[in-house]
Amino acid sequence: MALDSSAVALLLVGVAATQLLRPDLAVPALEQSGPAYLLIGGTSARGQTTALAEAYHQAGRHDRELRTLVAQRALYSEYPDVARFRGRLLRAYAAQGRDAAALALADTMLRGGSDSSGVVLAGVPPGAQEFRAHGRAAAASQLLALARTWVAAHPARAPSPDRQLWEGIVLLASGLPDSAGVRFASVARDSSRLDAAGYLALAQVARGDGARARAAADSLGALPRRWLFGAQTFWRAAIVGTLGDRDMAVQLLQQANREGHTMAAWHYHAALEALHGYAPFEALVRPRR
Repeated sequence: MALDSSAVALLLVGVAATQLLRPDLAVPALEQSGPAYLLIGGTSARGQTTALAEAYHQAGRHDRELRTLVAQRALYSEYPDVARFRGRLLRAYAAQGRDAAALALADTMLRGGSDSSGVVLAGVPPGAQEFRAHGRAAAASQLLALARTWVAAHPARAPSPDRQLWEGIVLLASGLPDSAGVRFASVARDSSRLDAAGYLALAQVARGDGARARAAADSLGALPRRWLFGAQTFWRAAIVGTLGDRDMAVQLLQQANREGHTMAAWHYHAALEALHGYAPFEALVRPRR
């Protein structure tokens, strides 16, 4: 069945609006597009439902966010979609302060998987960061502890770069920068992995090696801008913010957005935690409701 062009246009508007933190525009567009996409089902419906949940999240309508995800959970029944769905559900629980439900869900997620790809692990750190962003540090620490236990219990002979990156994020957020740095350095051998290079610099800051981190920020800033869509500028911002120059970090984030880096994850992104509570950053990531 072909989608009506108006439904496609509404979805595109809604997705673009969420990337710009404009739930005031995203929610009505995505609500109107929903029936057509749910009728089609499959990947299209999953994408529309995920976008709508994100729009509700930004709008502060967390009850609707959770109800939308739960109502359409059958769309995410196949691996790896079920793992991604559960990770997204963790963020919804964080917004509602449902610590016990989140811990039970994370335990289910991790207990059932032992893959080397990192998909099982990937949903937990964003959930923990979302809890931190909502001021629930104890729950965040418990989620990270579950993830560390899983990593220790499920060593992989040939872990994928993504799994190594997520392990590193868990370890860095847990105050273990040396172990995290080993993972990030391995992934950063691929010069296209700016995320790994950025996180490696954050681990260096945590280890007290600010000079190397500053050099990494300068190196990222010197990269050609074509096709990077602001990724290099985002990581410069994350590094200089962690080094303590929060004003410059916010300026760089604004530049990254102009270059094409989307803002939807910035309020809970692990690399930007040093900016939490800084008024210009909080204003930057505050959705327009």
